[in-house]
Amino acid sequence: MAIMDIVGPGKPHLLNAVPTRPRRASSEPTASTSTTYRSSARPVCPSRSSSSINSVIEATQRAQEAQNKVAQSTAEAQQRVAEANGIAQSVLIKAKAQADANRILKRVADPDAHSSTKACSDGTGSCH
Repeated sequence: MAIMDIVGPGKPHLLNAVPTRPRRASSEPTASTSTTYRSSARPVCPSRSSSSINSVIEATQRAQEAQNKVAQSTAEAQQRVAEANGIAQSVLIKAKAQADANRILKRVADPDAHSSTKACSDGTGSCH
């Protein structure tokens, strides 16, 4: 039996297969059989097996912790990227608004300089 059959997906099968009370050859209880089982349904493992099981559990937990750290770092990095994109878009919107305001102020200050025959700064040849 592999260790993962004990601590992994096969654990419920193992626990269901182990009887909670010993089987008796006769129906009459004897002093020796009445004290051979424990009240808990957990099987008792030798210390060597127990150490091996605990090592596997600890390794699995460490691997899960590492995966959680990676997921957390990835989420934090994505959040920083989203914040940076938001700031960049905000700066761009402000710059475009300031450029539009500067064009309007120029037209108001010198209406003759911006006649319909001149090309606009956007290169289309038509001013809006």
